[in-house]
Amino acid sequence: MIAGGRMNRNHVLSQAVDARFYESKLKDWYERSSIRTSPRRLLLKEDAEGKVYFPPDLVPIIGHRLVRDQGQDVAQRLIVQHLYAYLDFTAALEHDVVNRVTQRIAQQRAGFELPQAMVMDAYKIYCDEAYHALFSADIREQIHAATTVAPLGSMGDSTCLRRLQVVLAGLSPDLQWPAEVCFSIVSETLISAILSRVPRDARVVPTIRLVVADHARDEARHHAYFANLLERAWPQLDADRKAVLGPLLADFVLVFLEPDLAAVRGHLLRDLSAGPGAGLGPPRRSGHPASVRTPGHLRGPGDPCGLPGHRPPGLTPVPRSPAGAAPGRLETAAGAVLCCPVDHGSLLREPDGHRCRACHRLFKEVDGLPDLAYSPLPDVDGHVPYLWSDVFHLENILRQLVRPQSVVLEVCSGPNIVVPLLLKRLDRAVTYLSIGINSAHLLQQRQGVNFPVQSIRGDATALPLAAQSVDLYVGHHAINDIWLTKGEAGVTRSYHEMHRVLKADGYLVQSDCVLQHDSRVGDPSTKLIGLGSLARFLDERRYRWEQSSGGELDWIVASPTQSLRIEPSPDYSI
Repeated sequence: MIAGGRMNRNHVLSQAVDARFYESKLKDWYERSSIRTSPRRLLLKEDAEGKVYFPPDLVPIIGHRLVRDQGQDVAQRLIVQHLYAYLDFTAALEHDVVNRVTQRIAQQRAGFELPQAMVMDAYKIYCDEAYHALFSADIREQIHAATTVAPLGSMGDSTCLRRLQVVLAGLSPDLQWPAEVCFSIVSETLISAILSRVPRDARVVPTIRLVVADHARDEARHHAYFANLLERAWPQLDADRKAVLGPLLADFVLVFLEPDLAAVRGHLLRDLSAGPGAGLGPPRRSGHPASVRTPGHLRGPGDPCGLPGHRPPGLTPVPRSPAGAAPGRLETAAGAVLCCPVDHGSLLREPDGHRCRACHRLFKEVDGLPDLAYSPLPDVDGHVPYLWSDVFHLENILRQLVRPQSVVLEVCSGPNIVVPLLLKRLDRAVTYLSIGINSAHLLQQRQGVNFPVQSIRGDATALPLAAQSVDLYVGHHAINDIWLTKGEAGVTRSYHEMHRVLKADGYLVQSDCVLQHDSRVGDPSTKLIGLGSLARFLDERRYRWEQSSGGELDWIVASPTQSLRIEPSPDYSI
């Protein structure tokens, strides 16, 4: 067996805050930053034909029946206002908050001991953020000219930024600066659904998609910088400051994630007051959206006034199945780790399925299975191979890794009953989750073995599971399935999802076909993709791993932290 090296974890953590050790993600800034590489984005009239200015599903108020009754013109104006609000918030956040922090870091007035390379990177981020504010304001003016829809708000007019000012006003002067740093760290490490989804949404005006893509590429590098800043700055604070700032960090996260209901109401009221032809006009039914209770799926964590402790009517937590529930029903352990595959929000049970608390998507049940399938990656033309192979080799691995009460996840299982069959033979109490894209295969697998299989329709590139919720991740020749359906990008993304859901003391088992038969390749012995890409991924994240060879498959067993020595089985055969 070939072992992959790994640094001592404590050594790695100590290096993370060592002033001598800093791995910059902006070393190629001069070649990659949008301010240096992207042209000015111009909104052309012909590009906007047949398109929307913002994804409608990110503006849920337009689905309210009282808004729908007003016609498409009103919905389109509200979509544009939502885009204005996003652009205004971006410009104000970058100018008024993030650049105040990066300026002080660049001038070495931050009050924290930081490596010189981080100081220089702060200059680069300052330039990036100023450019983000510029192109946000620029495209805002272009949209106004193209649509004649006047912005109803002003830059900086957001609940999130007002909340920061209220917090700062209530703190002593010595706490205001570190609180502002914490706010910036939260803002730069939360990657929003807008940044991740708009560039891929073909419905949206191409220029808007390009602007958001420019922003997203830069923010991915800023994310790494500010995460590193938190690791270095936090240990330098005294206990009294940590006691105040710790809860504030959580508060800031909630402020960024909650919908800005004040802005939504403001858009409705101001659009209405503009009069017929410019606003909502006289409602066709009594009342208007601003004067009725906000529907449950648009509310934040409280009641319409923002009071905590109120659950929107009709929504209840995901139910827990009683002991002895039929195979396929979500038992307690399985339901506890499920989440939205889009943004990992927790799920609420509704009559028609499960709704995400964060993005409000409704995931229905199909053929009696929770349908949590989603992937941002398009399918590529190909077929999915099916192999029954290396049973004894896999059994030997599972016998050494499966612990009682574990959550075992298998991705791309298809109708294959190898893993649940081996778990049954091991006779250890585990929760087995089977995630695949084909409902018929999932049902076939569940019927093929007398073992409690928790089947969920989902995608390996966007797992509907909470972070660090899985004890054992199994991909029994799943790499090949993913490559044929999602391509190389899908394989890479599946690795990131595997890393996200795996517990720090968990294990992963992945296999790969030695010979791959593919209708698109003339020579059936052509090797399409090997475990080399997985090995590189594991090395970059300092996993401990071992590789072995079975009859038809190569295997890798790995763990983020645990030592590995998989003993060969004396009765192994194929």
